[in-house]
Amino acid sequence: MDCLKKDLRFFRRLKLTDKGCLEYQGSLSDAGYGRVRRRKIQQALMGAHRYAFFLANGYWPPMVCHSCDNPPCCNPEHLFAGNHEINMQDCYAKGRGYFCYKDNGGENNGNSKLKKEDVIKIKELIKEGKYNTYIAGLFNITHSAVSLIRLGKTWNTV
Repeated sequence: MDCLKKDLRFFRRLKLTDKGCLEYQGSLSDAGYGRVRRRKIQQALMGAHRYAFFLANGYWPPMVCHSCDNPPCCNPEHLFAGNHEINMQDCYAKGRGYFCYKDNGGENNGNSKLKKEDVIKIKELIKEGKYNTYIAGLFNITHSAVSLIRLGKTWNTV
């Protein structure tokens, strides 16, 4: 943590939490990551956690990941060097984030309008010989969505 005191202006914007995170109190991105600009290093805005990693380690890795999963955290003890693949493996191991799940189909898909029970009812209606447009109207979905269920291209595990 002493390494962060190299830049007092940056260090003053950090607040220690009860979990040991040093949360950046300045400007935040839409995703909650701190944003800093250091003209001597880089003209554009950069992640505060990346800057903290640089101050602690003296180099810029392709990506800086958080072991604490707290976007504004800049505690060098909570940061590790990585890349996209390592970040996704970490994401999956911790079970966070939509894209980190192995099975993001069905109800796990954030765009899904249907639940498992709905699909069971739709499949029953298909067996009864009901038309796609009729079924679609009942569930407020497109006839194409019903067709994909009928053909087993979606919801094939139900």
